[in-house]
Formats: sequence, structure tokens, C-alpha cells
Amino acid sequence: MKNVKSFPQQIFSRLTLVIPALLSVAAILFYLPSLRYGFMFDDLPTIVEYRHIQFFNPWEQFFSNSRWISRIMHQLLYKWYGATPMPYRVVNLSMHVISGILMFALVYNVCKRLQNNEFLQKQALLFSSLATGLFLLHPVQTQTVTYITQMSLEGLVVLFTFAILLTYFFAAKVARGNAKIGLYALSYVLALFAAGTKEIIVTLPFLLVLFDWFLVSEGQWHSFKKRIPLMMVFFLMLGVVFNKLGAIRPKAIVQAATTPVMNNRGNRLTEKPTEKITPGSYGRSQFKVITHYMTIFFWPFNISFDYDMVLSKKMTDSDVLFPLLFLLSIIALCLYLFVRNLGSLVAFSFGWFFIGVLPRASFFPAVELVCDYKTYISSFGMMFLLALIAVHVINFVAQNFDVLVSKQQQVAAVLLLLVGAGYASKVRNKVWSSELLFWKDCIENAPKKARAWNNYAVALWETGSIDNAIKSFNKASECDPTYGEPHVNLGTIYQISGKKDLAFEHYKKAVESGEGHPQLYFNLAVLHSSNDNQLSAEYCFKEAIKLRPYYSAAHAQLGKLYQQQKRMDKALASYEKGLSLDPNNKELRYLCAYAYHDSGNIDQAIKNFELIDKGYLETAFVLGSCYYQKHKYDKACINFEKACRRDSNNLTYAYNYAQALLNCSRFREAIPFYEKCLHDKNTYAFAPLHLVRCLAEVGNTTRARVVIDDVLQTSPHAHIKEEAQRFKNVLRNA
Repeated sequence: MKNVKSFPQQIFSRLTLVIPALLSVAAILFYLPSLRYGFMFDDLPTIVEYRHIQFFNPWEQFFSNSRWISRIMHQLLYKWYGATPMPYRVVNLSMHVISGILMFALVYNVCKRLQNNEFLQKQALLFSSLATGLFLLHPVQTQTVTYITQMSLEGLVVLFTFAILLTYFFAAKVARGNAKIGLYALSYVLALFAAGTKEIIVTLPFLLVLFDWFLVSEGQWHSFKKRIPLMMVFFLMLGVVFNKLGAIRPKAIVQAATTPVMNNRGNRLTEKPTEKITPGSYGRSQFKVITHYMTIFFWPFNISFDYDMVLSKKMTDSDVLFPLLFLLSIIALCLYLFVRNLGSLVAFSFGWFFIGVLPRASFFPAVELVCDYKTYISSFGMMFLLALIAVHVINFVAQNFDVLVSKQQQVAAVLLLLVGAGYASKVRNKVWSSELLFWKDCIENAPKKARAWNNYAVALWETGSIDNAIKSFNKASECDPTYGEPHVNLGTIYQISGKKDLAFEHYKKAVESGEGHPQLYFNLAVLHSSNDNQLSAEYCFKEAIKLRPYYSAAHAQLGKLYQQQKRMDKALASYEKGLSLDPNNKELRYLCAYAYHDSGNIDQAIKNFELIDKGYLETAFVLGSCYYQKHKYDKACINFEKACRRDSNNLTYAYNYAQALLNCSRFREAIPFYEKCLHDKNTYAFAPLHLVRCLAEVGNTTRARVVIDDVLQTSPHAHIKEEAQRFKNVLRNA
């Protein structure tokens, strides 16, 4: 008799499909609330305000730079969804989930085929479930997955890396003949495209060598050496592509490694603001940075977007020596384990982590010291290690305490543990739900960072808490007296409230800080303009544009200034320049179209108005007027109708619509709009006469006579009475 499996047994027999599906669903559920979050920090300048994204030219982006894939992705999302954050977040979460599925497939298949590790071979399902679950649900990953800008880059790097490793592994261990050739070829094609994800993909060939040695060859030289030529192709390919894309230039690399850089505004890493970040100071500070990156996987508490970590002064300082000794101990342990077992998986885990993190944590000076999102590719090594430890602990407990009996129960227990990790991620993710919570969390973890205080103050300001915002702006200035942005913001607050003297005082301090701040010059221009100091206003608007060429508001206001001065050529030039850099800006497009209309260039006015949402301001009405002037009454009707729907009480809209309908011989449709205009016979003196004509055309002569008699009795205009009398005679003879 055939043994029929129960439903639970059928499920457990398909765990290799069920578990990654469950883990994916869990990741989606825990990250689901974050899909509603808005753009954060530099998402706006790198996505919404980034001109390359607003210009839809995906075909021109192919292999044009080392980040072309994310640029195409953002261009498509911007074209389809505009500045709506959710689609970007959905795509990023999808990449995280797909990477997790690829990771499960990779780890499971690798473990099942290990020849020299019988324990892990038997525990392949449990181990791959743990490693993948940690990758998908560990709280550290929120620093990347919820950060739209960086996940769009780091996520692509990891996704391509896992896809390449998986195809490479199957080509090396499973496939035969044409299938093997095809899989190797596919891995090379994927590597070619991976060069367009982000510069950190340069670690891919090194990670591949590490992967092959430990997990494909299992520390066996005779197996490893067979694939050395194949691995070298990855080095050569990425080197050639990166060189072509301009990502690798020996001269530029040497210059970057030897040239000190200035501190970023509000994010000072040196003791004095005027101090530069040198390769030496930056390099010796990396020991504590790498230690921090490593420890957050084991203790993911108090992680933050920003930290108060600054550059180390001397090699003998405790914040250099202790982390250095710690890292040397880890390296010594890995070497010891490697010597004992050339296929040591602990050595593999740390090796992966170090390869992934070292290109960012080096002596190349940068304005940021610690950014946890940089650990995304390195996280695989740490998740691998954590899963390795957990599997051995579970096995020890199962053998010695008889707690976990079967594989199914072990997996179930692991899934329950991962729910805890997922919940921790959900809680951690809440700080990304608003600018206020985000920067509040930052100042709690980095109370000395002027940038954090300034941005927290901006968030308070946006919620209407002006007094607290002013206090926080002042706190930012205390943290870094040379930081000009808090003074610009304080000046803006005082300018809005009408305290011009205080505003000028803070703007002066901002100028003295030496920062070229476009908002500062824009605000000064507005102030000068309100004081009728047009020359100074013009100068400041130009300075703002010089500092930020795509500054739409500055182009718009400068154009308005020229328009007020009747300098229409300059006004139009300013609008057109702004539109060339920000073609989707409705305000600029509207002002430009109106300027063409006022200057008599109706064709250009129509061209520009047609590119604007017809519900924006008076676009539909003015566009209708333009078509009316060109005697294109059918198109005039379409736009006047939209204007009337938007504001049904506007008699000017009604009268113009009626006129266009009359010219199209749509008399019956025109009648109700002329009827409306009878409420203001002084402004629309001819409306009764046009109404009479329409009524006559549709055969309503009775109503037409009533209107004529009313005109003859009440109209103060002799010529209108004469015309009314003529109509009356015509109707009498009809």
C-alpha cells in the first residue's frame, strides 16, 4: 500500500521552497509600514531634485557611468510616479527580498554539496534558513533598506553579487557541457552589468576568489587552480569596464589617496573647523570604524544614522590602540583557524566582511567617517558567522538537553527567533517615519553634531514648533560656530515674521562663515526686492543661481524681477535657462508661458502652456485665450471648459467660454454661460446681445425678445441699445 504523506509532512518535504517564501513574506510584513514613509535626508537632492533623473533618456545612460543602472531605474520611477516615495521604497524592498532568496539558494546549495563538512551538509536547511533570515530581518539592515538613495545602489551591488556567485557555483559544481559554458557566460554578462551598480562592486572579483577557495574548492588547491583563469576574467572585465566608465583612473586614485579634504558643513570630524582631513588621520581612525561596523551585528542597539565619532589624533590614543588590538586578534584567530583548516568557514566569514568593508574604511580621506549602510555587502559575512554559531549552539542544546528533536522543530524554533529579529527591525525602522523622529534619534546618538541639530530644528520648524526650532538652530551654532546653515534658517524665520534686522544679522553671520549657500542669497534677494533695492536683489539672485544652477525658485524670481522692469528679453532668458535645468518645474513653465503671452508671442505661449497641468493656476483659461487669439475656437472651447469646471463662479471664464462656443456655432451650449453674465451687465455689456443671437439661432424668440426689451430699458450704452433695436426689428420680421 502506498504511503500517503500528511499535509504537514508534504509541507516539510518542500521546506527549501517554503522557508525562503516565508522569510520573504516576513521581511515584507516587517518593512511594510516603512513603504509609506517619505523621502529622507539626501533622497531629495539625489532623486527628486536630481536633473539627470528628470531628463528621461534611459538609452543614453547605458554604460555611461558606474551607477547607470540605478539612474535608469530612478528615471523610470520618476516618469511613472513622479516624486511619490512609495514606488521607490517598493522597488528597494523588492531588491532586498530577491537578494535574500538568492542568498538562500546559494547557501543551501553550497552546504548540501560540501564534501569536507558533514555537519553543515546535514544542517544545510537550518543553516541557510538562519543566515538568510538574519540577512533579511537583522535590525542593522534597516540602515540601508529604508534609506532610498543608498539601497538603490548598495542593493543592486548585493543582488548582482549573489546572482553572479550562484551562477558561478552551479557552473563549477553542477552543470556539465553546454550548461556549464552557458552558466559561466551568464556570470560574466551579469558581472558586466554589475559594473554599473556602484563602485564598491570592485570587490566582486576578490569576493569570488574567497568564495571559490572556501566554499567551492573547500580549501583544496588542486580544485581551486582549475578555475583561476576563469576568475581572472572577472578582474580583467571589471578593470576594463571601470576604466572605460572613468571609475578607475590611476592618477585620480593617487590624488584621492594623498589629498586632504575639508570638513563637510555641520559634520566636522576634526578638532578645529579649519583643519583638513588628512590621509593619516582618516586612516588611523578606521580601526575603530571597522570595529564599530563589526560589533553592530552582534549588538544592534543604539545604532543611528549619525554618530559623534571623530578623527583619532595619534596612533597611541586609546581609540586607536584598543580597536587595533581587537582587529589584530580577529585576524590572528582567522589565520590560526585557516592554518588548521584551509576551508575554515569562520575565516571565510571574517574574510568576506573585511573585503567588503575595507574599500570604504581606508586612508582615502572622506567627509563622512561612519555610515552603517556601507556594511550591506559585508553583512553576508557576519550573517554567515552568526548562523554558524547559532547552528552549533542549537545542535549542542539538541544533543545534550533533548529540547529540539527533529529538523522540522529546529527550523520552527529558528523561525520564531527570526520573528524577534524582524520585530526589532520594525521598531528600529520607526525612526525613518518622519524627519522629526529621524533627527531626534540622531541628536540622541550624536549630540555634538551641528548638522543633526540643524536638521532636527528644520523638522521642528515644519511642525510649527518655532520656538523650539530657534533653540535647536542656536544649539547647532554652538556645536559648530563656523556652520552657516543654522544662521540661514534663523534668518529665514525672522524674515518670514517681519523682523528684517534680525534676519540681516543672521545672514551676515552666514556670509562670514564662508559658506556659499544658495538659500542665503535667495533670501537676501527677496529682502532687497521688498525694500525696492532691485540692483542688490538682481545680484543676489544671480549669486544663488551661480551656486545652484538648477535653483528653480531663483530663476523664477529673477525672471519676475526682469518682468517688473519691462525687460522681457531678460525675463524670458531667465525662465528658459531655469527650464533647461529643471524642465518639470510647473511654476517656471507657467511664468515663462505667461511672459510669452504678455510679449505677444502667442505660439511660444501655447507651446509652454500645453506642457503644464491644465488645473495649475489659470493655465487652462490663458491657454484658451491664446487659442482664441489664433482663431482656433475648438481648442479654446476645450480649455475654457476646463477653466469653468475649476471655478464655476468666475464670470470672466464663463463669458470667454460662451464667446468661443458662439464662434463654433454651438449656440445652445453658450446660452447658460451668457445667462450667468447677465448678473454683471456693466462688465459684460455685450453679453445680452450675444445671448439674443444664440436664443434666436435655437428658435427661442420669446426669450430673445424679453432680453432685448430689458436691454432697451436698462442699458446705459447707446450703441448697445441701437444694436438691440436692430435685433428686435429682425425678430419682428422673422
